[in-house]
Amino acid sequence: MDIWHHSNPSAPDYLYDIEEFLDEPTVEEREWIKGKYMSQAFTDLRNGYISAYHSLKYEHNFQKRSDILNKWYLFSAEHFETHG
Repeated sequence: MDIWHHSNPSAPDYLYDIEEFLDEPTVEEREWIKGKYMSQAFTDLRNGYISAYHSLKYEHNFQKRSDILNKWYLFSAEHFETHG
């Protein structure tokens, strides 16, 4: 995915903040994650986010960027109202 991830070898202390999440997921957790990730609702949301991100990446006009974000906010809000 074309997204930013935090990492900074010169400041590894942030790992202590996420230490409890560093263990690998169990088989059951992996199945749950896979089910959620492959669901139609999450696929739609993920594709909408990627589309908005790519549109913003190449758009420099402030009003058009605002329109892209507003469209994304509405889309994501509707998704969470429908799917919790």
